[in-house]
Amino acid sequence: MAHANSIRERNRNDIYRLLYQHSGVSKQLLADELGLSLPTVSHNLESLIDAGLVAKDGTFSSTGGRPVTVYRCVSDARHALGVEVTAHHVHMAVIDLSGSVMARREARLSFSANAAYLDELGELVRGFYGELGLDEAKLLGTTVSIQAIVSQDGEEVAFSTLLGDAHVRRADFAKRLPGPVFLVHDAEAAGYAEL
Repeated sequence: MAHANSIRERNRNDIYRLLYQHSGVSKQLLADELGLSLPTVSHNLESLIDAGLVAKDGTFSSTGGRPVTVYRCVSDARHALGVEVTAHHVHMAVIDLSGSVMARREARLSFSANAAYLDELGELVRGFYGELGLDEAKLLGTTVSIQAIVSQDGEEVAFSTLLGDAHVRRADFAKRLPGPVFLVHDAEAAGYAEL
């Protein structure tokens, strides 16, 4: 049973990925590109529609026969929050599934590896996020990008020349920020942004 579930999950993920890469796709194209049967594609599309990740978006122009339904990803079905921590500022942004920036803000806040700084950071970020009126249940997570070397397990700052004594842990941020929280080196975050 576990093997069947992993196949179903892989099929659903492959269908979503192909939809994400194209601006609009038919069931037949999904079946042809992925080598799946139409019933498998239909079942997975319904599952993705029920999850709010995919929507029917009109029909392709037809030269005869039944109109062919267009399926697209729902870009605002989920979102992510990014927080960049520098020596004297905090930059915040929310992006949707297409990578489009929904909102951004910058605030002056001098870094300090203590509870008072983390509390103020938490208030700034939660205030920014709260003003947007987004459903926190749709938040994939918050990534904190910091000018420091982050441990391999992503759990703490290992070293920073720019921030001085920057010994903070991911858990310190997670207590104060919404969603699952991830801690990354700012260069790593910049690399992901280029993808």
